Amino acid sequence: MRGHWLVRGIAGATGIVVALGLGAPAVAADPTPTPTGTACVAPPVSGSVVGQSATSLTFALSVSLACGFQAASVTVYTSFDDAQMSRNARGSAVARTSAEAAALTVTGLTPGTAYWYRFAGGGSNFSSLVMGPAHTATQAAGCAATYQLDGSWEGGFVARVTVQNTSGGAIAGWRVNWTWPDGQALTAAWSATATSAGAAVSVANAGYNGALAADASTAFGFLGAGAGPASLTLTCSLTT
Repeated sequence: MRGHWLVRGIAGATGIVVALGLGAPAVAADPTPTPTGTACVAPPVSGSVVGQSATSLTFALSVSLACGFQAASVTVYTSFDDAQMSRNARGSAVARTSAEAAALTVTGLTPGTAYWYRFAGGGSNFSSLVMGPAHTATQAAGCAATYQLDGSWEGGFVARVTVQNTSGGAIAGWRVNWTWPDGQALTAAWSATATSAGAAVSVANAGYNGALAADASTAFGFLGAGAGPASLTLTCSLTT
């Protein structure tokens, strides 16, 4: 009998110990959350004018690459108030790659005109402040020429020039001249006849694209050696 009560006493005591163990307070949770990633915040796009012709403005955009390149744009206006209100845009262009952002051209503009501009996109929800004015070049009498860099690689590039008849009547021929800005050289041309003398280049129409009706346009292309320029200052004149 005495042994029976001893077993019960030990069992009871053991039960008390187990109950106390289950009732002990839990260890406090770590109050510091585990990071799940860093938010990417892109600043507004900025940029500057790097070239102009009679009918175009070329911009170099500065876009944050912290989140990877995202499309960015520039829009131009003919007054500060329109630019401030983002209304009556006169032209725009979108850069979808870093190469396009380095030389983004807005075409179809009016010669000798002041334009204000704003940048947007690039991963930011904000448009830039109004900048400008930037002026398109005064149009040469008779014709206008616009340069476009189409592609580049180490040591070379390909580009084209569009020639428009602005004389108001039919023309029989044209010539485009420019001077290389940084030691480039012309290596080949098509749809035109090209000659070079040092940094100076002169390109005349081919036999089949010199005659242009009023407001009509044509184009020629060329290969160059060296770094492809983002812009070229072109002069266009009529020939007979």
